[in-house]
Amino acid sequence: MSSASPVKLVWPTWAIVLAFFLILSATIWIPLVAGLRLCGIRLLADEEPSWFPAEELRDFHSLRTHRVTLLERLLFLRPG
Repeated sequence: MSSASPVKLVWPTWAIVLAFFLILSATIWIPLVAGLRLCGIRLLADEEPSWFPAEELRDFHSLRTHRVTLLERLLFLRPG
């Protein structure tokens, strides 16, 4: 009966470079865009906020504005 022994293999250089490229290409955009905006360069144009059907959803589900009760004021709202 023979026993298994682990063999340490090295990843090829191209695989390590590819992994770093894929990780950095996905994560570098947030700090890159923020840094460029600080410098006054707009890489992406500002967009209008999208339309959300809040009123229609309130009507559909018959939702009303919640009135805060005295108990809620005493429990959740701090004076001052």
